[in-house]
Amino acid sequence: MDVSVFSGGISVPAAEQAADESGHHEPAPVDSVGKVSVSPDGMRAFINMKMPQNGGKTLTLSDIQGLINGAGIVYGMRALTINRLAEQPLYDRDVMIAEGTPPVKGKDGAIVYHVKISKDAIPREREDGTVDYKDLGLIENVAKDQLLVEKIPPELGVDGQTVLGKIITAQKGREIALPVGRNTYISEDGLFLRALIDGQCDYTNRKLNVLETYTVNGDVSISTGNINFVGNVVVTGNVATGYTVQAGGNIEIRGCVEGGVVIAGGNVAIWEGFHGMYKGEVIAGGDVRTKYIQAGRVQAGGLVESQLIMQSNIQTGDTIRLLGNRSVILGGHIVAKKLIDCQNIGGRNHPVNTVIEVGSDPRLLAHAREVQREEIALTKSLVDIDRVLVLFKQLERQNRLAPDKRDMMIRSANTRRTTSERLIALRNEDEEVKLKLAEEGYGTIIARTAIYTGVKIIIGPEHQTTSKQLDSCRVTRGEGGLIIAAL
Repeated sequence: MDVSVFSGGISVPAAEQAADESGHHEPAPVDSVGKVSVSPDGMRAFINMKMPQNGGKTLTLSDIQGLINGAGIVYGMRALTINRLAEQPLYDRDVMIAEGTPPVKGKDGAIVYHVKISKDAIPREREDGTVDYKDLGLIENVAKDQLLVEKIPPELGVDGQTVLGKIITAQKGREIALPVGRNTYISEDGLFLRALIDGQCDYTNRKLNVLETYTVNGDVSISTGNINFVGNVVVTGNVATGYTVQAGGNIEIRGCVEGGVVIAGGNVAIWEGFHGMYKGEVIAGGDVRTKYIQAGRVQAGGLVESQLIMQSNIQTGDTIRLLGNRSVILGGHIVAKKLIDCQNIGGRNHPVNTVIEVGSDPRLLAHAREVQREEIALTKSLVDIDRVLVLFKQLERQNRLAPDKRDMMIRSANTRRTTSERLIALRNEDEEVKLKLAEEGYGTIIARTAIYTGVKIIIGPEHQTTSKQLDSCRVTRGEGGLIIAAL
């Protein structure tokens, strides 16, 4: 609410007139008056002065100061403005004569990492165009008590003050918590995060963990059985057909995987390559890097990197990148949400059934297929239930419906109702999923050398099978369909 104080200048009633010698009456003088107001937040004060009339008095510096004091203004006065108003008045307008100081929020705290948390390892490309996957640096070793993260505390803010003298307490900076994970501890002063054990550093879900590593010296085969470990796993040899390596962290295999299964919560690196033999698979929460992928299934949350992909089913929510100047995707169904980047796609001399797809999250696609499968199954169930109910109704009309059959009819009717409700929900869900797929259906396919004849290209709802070779091109989705542009 505004606070206002008016000056006590001379006030003469309009009815009282001064007369001159000729008997004519002249208007009486009216002195200037002023009003001081304060903004609702108390941060600014204004004065509004009315112009004197008929030779009335102006407000003096003392009058103005009295108005300010009467309004309770004690802080942030603009002395130069106040003095100028006494010498050169400004009438019938709000003039700011005091301004408070807003509070200043304290600087937020911060954390400083003393270890690498990014896993963006880039393999070295050799002069002959092949790629060396033996030194990826995906895992960082740390020693017991090693400093991992340092916390910088937040700072106190600077208090503010209103023109009425009220103190506005400043907000303290935001505290940033240390990313405490498994096998780490905080120092007594609360400022440092250190390793509790010797192990390997892993940053997952905003937590810094120190994971122990299980090393298999040799092959994963009959002599070792399947491997299932909470931390990181290193296999110095191969993974044989039918065996599984599973880890909560990263998996590094220095040989090859032939018909085996590799499942990692983090990244997977296979130095020599992955031959799935149409039954093996690699599943990773992070990146997958290997020399080649053949006749296998790969599902990754991050980047998939290789030199060769043949007759495989690849799905990632990120990017598929093939390295080397002879890289090729040949056969299979390759799905990436963001980007597929390769030298050659499809068969050079004769068509090979190859499908490349970008723009859709594979998890959403899988969910869409599951919804559609359930829709089909429930629709068939409804047909079967309706056939049974028709038979029961016929028996009921003929007074031939036994008590046990009547119970079956009631149960069938209840089943039909719940099945119908579920089918309606599934159809609604199917529409929602299709809308989501249509909205996010944008990605990029890059073929640095060529996309050969017979390759099916899918970007969101748009699809096209190449009828001729497309040299060195980029494929994206536009409003009217697929856009093929030269690199």
